[in-house]
Amino acid sequence: MDDWYDFVWRVIDRYRGYSNIVYGVWNEPNLHFLNDNSIATIYAGLFLTADSARMSANPNAALGGPETSHHAMDNSYFHHAMNWLAFSLKPQDVITVHWYPDGPYFPTYMDRVRDRSGSHQVWLTETGENTSNDAVQIGRYRYMLEEFLNRGRTWWTKTFFYVLHNGMDGTENIVRSNWTPRAAYHYYRDFITNHP
Repeated sequence: MDDWYDFVWRVIDRYRGYSNIVYGVWNEPNLHFLNDNSIATIYAGLFLTADSARMSANPNAALGGPETSHHAMDNSYFHHAMNWLAFSLKPQDVITVHWYPDGPYFPTYMDRVRDRSGSHQVWLTETGENTSNDAVQIGRYRYMLEEFLNRGRTWWTKTFFYVLHNGMDGTENIVRSNWTPRAAYHYYRDFITNHP
């Protein structure tokens, strides 16, 4: 944890002049990326340590967490993580989650996240559609973005599609291996243009 504290402190201190950064703490800690236990105690240590480093380096910096995959909702990991985060969340912090089509019914999932977020913004920091079929991929993007708009964008304020480019073709990427855009790229670009 000393190394983690030092790392977080250095990153936040280095970018302290930027006011629009949210520092996501870990990635899908409920999966193999952290090998945490079912009540999120390892993640709690990471987040609480990151908060301590943040308070020393720049108390105005924003942290994002718990960065869980949708699987965390089914096994209560998300709820345990949120209980831990309650000890150190600051007003500027963001609740961050992921969702993919193999997850629970999306509107219900987001409602459950909202119910635990209090006054904090919710960001869907990872979502997408792993397919070589452009029509299916656009359909998924349309569905997600319509849900985003229909909920008023008051508490759920950002959505990040995964992934732009990964050097392969026919997966979740929206730019092909040769850097030419797929149809979902154009759809997403136009959506952003029309909904600033």
